[in-house]
Amino acid sequence: MENKVDTIDAAYKEARTQILYKEVLNMKLKTDIIEDIAKKAALPPEKVISESLKAYLLNKKRAYMLERLDILARYGVSSAKELENKIKTGGLPEHPVWEDMIDLKNIETEIQAVEDDIKRL
Repeated sequence: MENKVDTIDAAYKEARTQILYKEVLNMKLKTDIIEDIAKKAALPPEKVISESLKAYLLNKKRAYMLERLDILARYGVSSAKELENKIKTGGLPEHPVWEDMIDLKNIETEIQAVEDDIKRL
């Protein structure tokens, strides 16, 4: 006679098998779509994937750059260094500008990370 732990373990394994099966089917469908697009574009599937990733990353970079420009324009500066100098010299109040300065530096780090990923493709 099976105990509760064995029953639960068997049910878990069955559920996990079903999930994996669905994931494999979904991957197969996506592979078929990529191959179809590649055929229409007369490109190898690897090129379609690579170009898709590049387009995604460029779009992500563009969004970060717009966010960066929004912060810079808000304070009438053209760089993070200029913003920092304005804060230090008293040209702008520390609060809330300093928080925007932190956001700006984080955005610039993200932009660099995206550029690095693009170079790796």
